[in-house]
Amino acid sequence: MEFAQAQAGATEPALWLRVSSLSSSASGLSEILPEFVTALSADAGVVFYYDPAAVSFQMLASHPPMQAPETGVSMAAEPLVTVQVITGNLQSDERFEPLRRVVGGSFAGLISAPLVANGEFLGIFVALYCQPKSVRNAPALAEFIGHELGLRIAMSSARAEAQKLKDDLESRKMVERAKGILMRMHSLTEEEAYLRLRGESRRMRKPMRDLAHAIIMAEQLRAQAQHQ
Repeated sequence: MEFAQAQAGATEPALWLRVSSLSSSASGLSEILPEFVTALSADAGVVFYYDPAAVSFQMLASHPPMQAPETGVSMAAEPLVTVQVITGNLQSDERFEPLRRVVGGSFAGLISAPLVANGEFLGIFVALYCQPKSVRNAPALAEFIGHELGLRIAMSSARAEAQKLKDDLESRKMVERAKGILMRMHSLTEEEAYLRLRGESRRMRKPMRDLAHAIIMAEQLRAQAQHQ
């Protein structure tokens, strides 16, 4: 079910429910963004993630596809933590000058909504218009889209963090096994085995996890050869 169809025959709550359903789906951001653009009767849309360390916005997705700047977009975040609606010429608003350079074209206006999750500002969703349009409850819908996208990004970050913790735990287990092998093979103390493993990792410019994995695999092959 496309947004255009939802707008034509469904109630407004059904449209908002569709937004929520898409935001929580497994579809990629670039896949669901066109439907959000259509929902707002916009001509283009962009999603930016805010990097507080670099004080800049990184483009996550755009529709139609736009060239993402390598260095990000430097814009003040303070004015963007609330919904912004510009109905005149976008070129006349200095706040969005960096954005205009990225999206190009002569857009007549925009709706910018913050991406927020648990009170944290994560970025912005921007709907762009080539000509002035009157869309019922567009600012409220854009704000809802921003909220849903904020939750999506926060969940993705949480999943990524959980995966990193899992990977770190697996790495530690692998290094411990490799240390044990070195201790048995070379009569080393635990500290000596660790220092040897770390030294070889640096010398070979290879992550300790990869080196530990190689040691474990070699030990398994030796054990198999002995039993043959």
